[in-house]
Amino acid sequence: MKEADSDSVQPAQASLSLTDLNSTGLNPASSNSAQRKKIYVMLASYNGSKYIEQQVDSILNQEKVDVTVRISDDGSTDGTFELLQKRYGSLENVIITQRKKGLGCAGNFMSMIYEAPENYDYYAFSDQDDVWDVCKLIHAVEYIREAGKTGKPLVYCSNRDECDSDLNVLYKNLPTNKFQSGKDITDKKYLLTGGNLLGGNTALFNRKTLALLKEKPVSKFPPGIYHDFWLHMVTAYCGGIVLFDLNYAGVRRRLTGDNTAGVNRKKKKIVSHILSRLRSNKPSSYKNIAEEFLNDYGNSILKDDKEYLRLFLQESFADRVCIAKMIVAVPFRTWYAKCNAIIKVLFGRY
Repeated sequence: MKEADSDSVQPAQASLSLTDLNSTGLNPASSNSAQRKKIYVMLASYNGSKYIEQQVDSILNQEKVDVTVRISDDGSTDGTFELLQKRYGSLENVIITQRKKGLGCAGNFMSMIYEAPENYDYYAFSDQDDVWDVCKLIHAVEYIREAGKTGKPLVYCSNRDECDSDLNVLYKNLPTNKFQSGKDITDKKYLLTGGNLLGGNTALFNRKTLALLKEKPVSKFPPGIYHDFWLHMVTAYCGGIVLFDLNYAGVRRRLTGDNTAGVNRKKKKIVSHILSRLRSNKPSSYKNIAEEFLNDYGNSILKDDKEYLRLFLQESFADRVCIAKMIVAVPFRTWYAKCNAIIKVLFGRY
């Protein structure tokens, strides 16, 4: 078993035989897999003992690909780390580590990016509460096969099923009837105005993208920036390709009390939500993103894109009005989501 950064993590100890695990139906790494794509899945865990085994099993049972799972536990106190050690500790294609210092969700994922080996064909993120369809990864591999021939940084993302705690489907993350116009929902100009539509738990990306993420890593990951947002920004603005597979949902996302941010669709709570955001002392996330991105990747960004990003760093009301107009033009946001974003922008809380 490999050990990640020994200064920041603690390696798991093997405690269950491979024979015992095979009897559970889990698939260890194949020894005859020359033609199969090697995929490195990064799973961030924190107090996830209730559901995490279902998700790890669904990753290990992926068809027609060879999977290595890196699980980085962010200091769980509910026995998650010990459970993972006991169940999966002896598998050669499972790496279980625990952080000595809690990094938070985005920080945990980004640390795994910086520590990831560079000899895999593709890389993927995983949440701890989800369950994957057995064809999720091979479907993504086939979907981007032609685009991969360009040699550019490449990211695949898809729709997903939002489910209750028993995995009963509630709705699609992105309703397909709102995207029939053919608009490019991965257009980079929508990122800072329309919000990120790339669900990190659906993403698959290639070595070029990994190298780009590692090229100028943020020294201290800024508050308010999510790892999947950063993945989208870096790929889109640095000459890469972002493909969105709207009609496929290979992830069942379990909505629990810990992961429901951004999914509350009850209109009666919209006003209180907006007011709470306006009163919040949290850093201005879009400004942080634009500033951090310009600092780290300025030499790789086209001139027009630089000017667009700089607009978000301006302080004048006229500039904020310009941003608000961009939000109005975003085709795929609901009226109340637009109102939320516009009000925050006009009051300088974006």
